[in-house]
Amino acid sequence: MLLLRKFIDPMTEKNTPAQNPEESGYFQSFNLLVFFYKWRWPIIIICAVAGLASVIAAFTIQEKYKSTVEFFAVPQVSLGSQITEEVINDDILEFGDKDVAEQMLQLLNSEQIKTAIIAKYNLWRHYDIKQGEPGANTIMGETYDENISARLTKYTSVSIQVLDHSPDTAAMIANDVVAYLDTVSARLRNGMAEKAYNYAIAGYESLSKEKLGIEDGLNDLRDKGVYDYTTQLEGINEQYATAINEGRSKQAEILNQRMRELSQYGVQFISLEKALENIIDREDRFKKNIERFGIDMNSQISASQIVNSASIPDKKAYPVRWLICVMSVLSAFVFSVIILLLWENVSSLRAQGKIEF
Repeated sequence: MLLLRKFIDPMTEKNTPAQNPEESGYFQSFNLLVFFYKWRWPIIIICAVAGLASVIAAFTIQEKYKSTVEFFAVPQVSLGSQITEEVINDDILEFGDKDVAEQMLQLLNSEQIKTAIIAKYNLWRHYDIKQGEPGANTIMGETYDENISARLTKYTSVSIQVLDHSPDTAAMIANDVVAYLDTVSARLRNGMAEKAYNYAIAGYESLSKEKLGIEDGLNDLRDKGVYDYTTQLEGINEQYATAINEGRSKQAEILNQRMRELSQYGVQFISLEKALENIIDREDRFKKNIERFGIDMNSQISASQIVNSASIPDKKAYPVRWLICVMSVLSAFVFSVIILLLWENVSSLRAQGKIEF
């Protein structure tokens, strides 16, 4: 018995025969029972007080209801490309991609959506946070994140969970978060498409002006009799060869003079002709881009494929009062045992004169 043996002379303890493991284990178990019996009332009182305090605390915590909405993220592909391109690289009907879902999580945690939800439901008043005070924005951000969260599930879908003391509000916020996700996603996509559309329009107009300049240059050459330099030169050269063969020297001289006149404008004509062909090709590409970006600029592709919409919960999700009470009592029990063990050991050392204070 450890409590009695603490007062035995240390010299006597040294002469005591060593106990075998079974006897040692028996005495340790017995000593533990003696310890709990000795301190049973303090332990019981501490646990009872902790249990009562946890019950009171658990019933003072505001109840919250949880509403959840789950959806698959839809890739934000170009609808214009889907319609205008012959070869389609992205499938507009595809959903459930992990990378796309992670992008949607970034949008869900964006300030745009948070600000919209806070404003619509007046969460400053709803969460009883005084706006404008020092640290108010930080407190609002932390409270928002505690009550409104989004995570990626093992099926690569996105789950939005909302906790609120009002079951109706919890469901409405959850559904509105998804709605705002679609709005923000469309705004970003349409905004980029609008910029690209404006660039395409500006590029097309610039090409049109350049094209007019080239056409004016070709018209000047046509006024000088140069309609198609290559074809004309081949024709005159063939006529010249025939005239030489037939001995018509005067006709050959006229044709030779005509070839020399054409050769003066040959380089210019070919250069302008190639430039015009290049511009026409670029114009076609700009036309396609204008059409494609025009469609994307006004498209309303949803960013989410909803699996389960948020419904009004009929059972509270927080707090779990029985769990709070059980954990509080267990914590009090462990804490009291540790303190009492320390107290006994210190008392024993003081009695042996090993420590003084």
